[in-house]
Amino acid sequence: MISNTATLYLDHAATSAIAPEVHTFFVSLLSQGIGNSSSAHSDGSHALALLNNARENVAQKLGCDPTEITFTSGGTEGNNWILQRVLEDAARSDRFKSSRPHLITSSIEHSSVVSVAQWMKKTGQIDWSELAVEPDGRVSVQALERMITPSTVLVSIGHGNNEIGTLQDLKGLGDLCRSRGVLFHADACQTFCHEPFVARDLPVDFMVLSGHKIRAPKGVGAVYVRKGLELTPLLFGGKQERGLRPGTTSVELICAFAKAASLWTVKDIERTHAVRNYSIQKLKSAVPGVRFNGPESGPVLCHVLSFTTPAIHSKALHRELANAKVSCSTGAACGTGLSDSSAVLLGLGRSPDEAHQIRISFSPTTEMATIDTFIDRLTKILKAL
Repeated sequence: MISNTATLYLDHAATSAIAPEVHTFFVSLLSQGIGNSSSAHSDGSHALALLNNARENVAQKLGCDPTEITFTSGGTEGNNWILQRVLEDAARSDRFKSSRPHLITSSIEHSSVVSVAQWMKKTGQIDWSELAVEPDGRVSVQALERMITPSTVLVSIGHGNNEIGTLQDLKGLGDLCRSRGVLFHADACQTFCHEPFVARDLPVDFMVLSGHKIRAPKGVGAVYVRKGLELTPLLFGGKQERGLRPGTTSVELICAFAKAASLWTVKDIERTHAVRNYSIQKLKSAVPGVRFNGPESGPVLCHVLSFTTPAIHSKALHRELANAKVSCSTGAACGTGLSDSSAVLLGLGRSPDEAHQIRISFSPTTEMATIDTFIDRLTKILKAL
């Protein structure tokens, strides 16, 4: 039984609460006073051993070699690093003495991809094409094939959309890119641990991960770079992370990230899927004419659900839900904030008047009772409005 005054947290796609086991482990590391992993003494050696173990654990979870993992501050840094350096390095090559590298993204990418593409195009460094998606948010392999040109260097497609939950066919898209000699980047911040996949089995060259999406602290993530590829640094300084990401390494954050990743199981994914399915059923029963954005079933993120009510704008509804102590969102926390319309829903082809939503998102700890209470508060608000 959930109290009428309890806050309901349904915004795990924005950030998730630190898992208790991770919190305990993280605090214990802070209490120990872990040394600098680059220092040549016993405290430094101990920190380095912790760092190496964390790298092995993250690599094992992702399904890759530890040397393919470089730790970062999170998804935004990782996406910036990959897009900027891959495209800038290409632009300096003999191949592009009289032309510009070509980047392809989908029309529903995260702001940390879109903003980089906009800036690099505006400054004349690249040509950029946005690929329209299907009505459910999926990227068509055939449509991508038609868009690739001899100048295409990189295709960047988010694995799982953070607003509508659509999962992309990384194998089909990656196989096409590989056959055309094009590098393939997938933002996996929402899919890592939430969707079972093995990086080494996918034709993906770069992936980006984020800690706070999987019940680890904020401020830590990782980049996967397929063995055999080189990614020049975004920053310059010391030799940390093999010289690719200089600066004193936050061993504590990285270890907490690895700990959180190790806790996720297939049962957690199944449990979260069940909560999502239950939410769909309850919304259909309680809200006549409710419209779901993105796929209801099939390949879809287990923890993300977007819907639009027919008669009330989501901005007004979100304000009332917040007053009723429901923590949810109207889109990505990293959105541009330039419009009341969702860039993702606009990318699906919705008109500005239709491009609004309520996004609820879950974790393995979300209970069915939480959904029942959410539906109760939602229906009361809808009747009042």
